[in-house]
Amino acid sequence: MRAIVSGYYGFGNAGDEAVLAGIVAGMRRAAGDAEPQSAHRPQAAHRPQAAHRLTVISGDPPATARAHGVRAIGRFDVRALRRELGGAHLFISGGGNLFQDSTSARSCLYYLAVLDQALKADVPVMVLGQGIGPLRRRWLRALARHFLNRAHGIALRDTTSARELERIGVNRPPVRVGADLSFAMDMPDAQQVAQAWRDIGVRQDEQVLAVAPRAWRVRGGESALVRLASVIKQALGRLNPPPRIVVFPLQRPRDDDACAALAHAVGGLLAQRELPPALLAGMIGAARAVVGMRLHALIFAAMGGAVPVAVSYDPKVEAFMADIGRGTAATIADLDEGRLASAIVEAWEADDAARAALRRAADERRRTVADTLAWAVEIVRRN
Repeated sequence: MRAIVSGYYGFGNAGDEAVLAGIVAGMRRAAGDAEPQSAHRPQAAHRPQAAHRLTVISGDPPATARAHGVRAIGRFDVRALRRELGGAHLFISGGGNLFQDSTSARSCLYYLAVLDQALKADVPVMVLGQGIGPLRRRWLRALARHFLNRAHGIALRDTTSARELERIGVNRPPVRVGADLSFAMDMPDAQQVAQAWRDIGVRQDEQVLAVAPRAWRVRGGESALVRLASVIKQALGRLNPPPRIVVFPLQRPRDDDACAALAHAVGGLLAQRELPPALLAGMIGAARAVVGMRLHALIFAAMGGAVPVAVSYDPKVEAFMADIGRGTAATIADLDEGRLASAIVEAWEADDAARAALRRAADERRRTVADTLAWAVEIVRRN
């Protein structure tokens, strides 16, 4: 099977790279070694004779190819995309939050345009592991409705996105509520994670409070990180013995300065080394508690049973926390320092049952993602 994957890849965002790692691992398991029986796309004579191959549309094709063991083409290489579509059995749009206009309309227009190229090439299109919205512009909602209604199937990562899809009138393809595709990653074993902790200077007997912030300003121009540092110091004063704080940049180099400043302010350790997404997920999941602004820091926490404390800057953060049965501790617009400090202490002191519940929720999502990718393969085989 030959599939093309469209998403926000090749930009140093650990969450999106984890999603891609999940797609690569999950599709290889779902597709196995069998070439689809459908005659939808004859194999071109010049193509490598591989039973399963992914081509990823990337902002940095060489880096993506090295990191994930896939073929990669540039985001604006129209000729390469048409060539790949000529031999493709499946086009995957996902995961992430591709169809939204909270920052600008251009990003959403780009992903719709790429999806349209696949539809024009008569390649089955699956929208997988995505969050939808917000789509504030009426004309953009109409475009999204037009193109998404032509997909062969849609699997969303949360129930909030399902409601948004219904609101904008997407009702023709079958729609499922799935989970974030990063849950399909092949995870490292405990020894690899322990070695990674030692490599950054954390002893085996130390318990870690992991923090994954992002640069953000609150009302009045004050940095949210100044307030977050104040909150963490308050929480530390209530914990005995105090934890080892490790700050993880999840989008490099964008988060580097903010994370370095926060680590310095709270006397923490900055995880300076760039880590493969699965190893990063394993480390964050092995912490005792995780304070996250970045969505995938919270996902990685749940994967390992670390109790997540969410500071939301985007509805996708609140949607994930609701789906795993935990509330959002604070939002950037309403950051109550006392409440957030108490949430950190409560997470740190959570019992084994709470951590086991998180691991069960993660296991359920792994099964959901496996079913989602198997569904995509079945769609190909029926077309």
